[in-house]
Amino acid sequence: METYLLLIIVADLLFRIDAGCTVGPIVSEKTTNVDNNYETQYIVTSSNLRSSCCGVLSEVQIYPKRTGHIQFQIWRPLAASQYMLVGEFRYLVSSINVNETVVISEEISVQSGDIIGWYSEAIDIIPYTTGSNEEDGTFVLPWSVDHVVGFNYTVNVVSTDDRTYAIQYTVTDGAAPILTNLPASVDVYDHTTIGSSIFNVAFNDSNTAELSSLVLSVSFYEPYSGAPAIVIDLKSGQVTTATQLPVGTVTLTLTLTDVCGLSDSQTLTVNIINQPPVISNLPAAVDLSETVTVETLLYTLSASDPSGDLMTCTMASSAPAEAPFIVQLVPGTTDYGVYSSLMPNLDHSTISQYVLTINCTDTKDTASGQFKVNILPNTVPVFLNIPASVTIATTTPIGTVVYTVLAADNETSDLEFWIHRLLKLFVYNGGYWTSDSDNFYPYHHQNCL
Repeated sequence: METYLLLIIVADLLFRIDAGCTVGPIVSEKTTNVDNNYETQYIVTSSNLRSSCCGVLSEVQIYPKRTGHIQFQIWRPLAASQYMLVGEFRYLVSSINVNETVVISEEISVQSGDIIGWYSEAIDIIPYTTGSNEEDGTFVLPWSVDHVVGFNYTVNVVSTDDRTYAIQYTVTDGAAPILTNLPASVDVYDHTTIGSSIFNVAFNDSNTAELSSLVLSVSFYEPYSGAPAIVIDLKSGQVTTATQLPVGTVTLTLTLTDVCGLSDSQTLTVNIINQPPVISNLPAAVDLSETVTVETLLYTLSASDPSGDLMTCTMASSAPAEAPFIVQLVPGTTDYGVYSSLMPNLDHSTISQYVLTINCTDTKDTASGQFKVNILPNTVPVFLNIPASVTIATTTPIGTVVYTVLAADNETSDLEFWIHRLLKLFVYNGGYWTSDSDNFYPYHHQNCL
C-alpha cells in the first residue's frame, strides 16, 4: 500500500483597491489659452489630475487647439520632486476644437496617486484656463532628455500655478495576474532530499510592468505547528522541501496579488508517496528433510526499502499454524533469513508442506511474500558396492584395509557403518582350520561414500 501526503496550495482574493475612476476637468470648459512652446514636457501634479484609483489607463480626453503628435504619459511620484515614467502612448491629433477621446491600446499601469503628463513633439496642442481658482503644480519643461519607460526624473524648475489644462483620463480594471501552470498535480517520494525543488509556481501578468510587483503570500498552513515541511520562495514561486517529508495531509493557502488587489485562485496537489519495502525473491520454495534437528538457514531474503527507512521482516502467519520456522537476521549481515527452529520435530507423514507468509515493513507500508517448505521423508541409505567378496593372503598384516564400502544417502553425507557379521578367527592345525572365537565386532565409520 502506498501512503500519500496531499499538499494543496490555494490562491485566493484578499483585497481590492478601488478600481475605476475618471480624473480631471470637463475639457471643453478649460480652453481659454494655449501656449506656443515647442517640444515641451508637461508634468501635472495638481490634485485634480492625481489618480484616486488603481488599474490601467483606458482613455484620455482632450480639447485640442492644434494638430500634431503628442505622447500621453503616466508618472509616479517617488520622492520630493522625483518622478518615474510608468508608461506612454503616442497619438496623432488630427482635429481641433472638439472633445477628442483617445483610446489607449497599450496597457499602462496606474496606481492611486499617479499623475498625468504629456509631451508635445512640436507646438503646444492642449489649452488651459487660468485664474486664482484653477490648479497649481504644473511643471513645464523644455524637454531635451531622451527618456524611456522606467526613467526617473528630478524636477528642478518652479511649478506653474493657477492654470487647469483641458485634459481628462479614465482608469479601468486591468487584467488579473495568472498562475499559469496551476491547477497541477505532482508526485514526490517521502525520502526526497531536503532542499530539493519539487515544483515551480509560474505566473504572469499582461501588464509586464507589474510583474516585479506581484506578490505571492501564504496565509494558511496546516496541520504543522513547527517548521513547515514544504516552503515556497515567494519571489520565484519555487516549491522546495524544508524537512524530511512526513506522511499526512498539508494544506496551504497561496495568494498571487497585483498592486491593484487583483488575484488568481488555483490549486497545486503534491502527492508525497512512501515507497514500501520490496521483497524481490518471493514467492519461493525449498525442500527440507524431516530428520533435521538443528536451527538451519533455509533461504536468504532479498529485501530492501527504496525510501531508506528502517525495515524489519517477520513470519506473519503459517499454514498449518505454529509452524516450526522463524525469520531473523542472518548473523554478520543486514539480510533476513528463513530458518528452521531448533528440534522442529518434522514428520512428513503428518505435515508434508508448510506455507509461510513473510512480511517486511518500514512501519508505514508492508510488503508480503509466500514461502513454501516441502518436508521430505527420511530415505534408507543405499550400498553402492556390496555384496562383494575379497581374497587375502594369510600373510596380510593386521590393520590392512582389505575393502572400502561405498554407500549414498539423498539427505546427508554423514553416514554410520556397522560390521554386523560372524567373524571366525581360524588357526592352522595340521592341515585344517579351527575356530578360535565366535563374536560380533561392530565397526563405526563416518563420512564414508
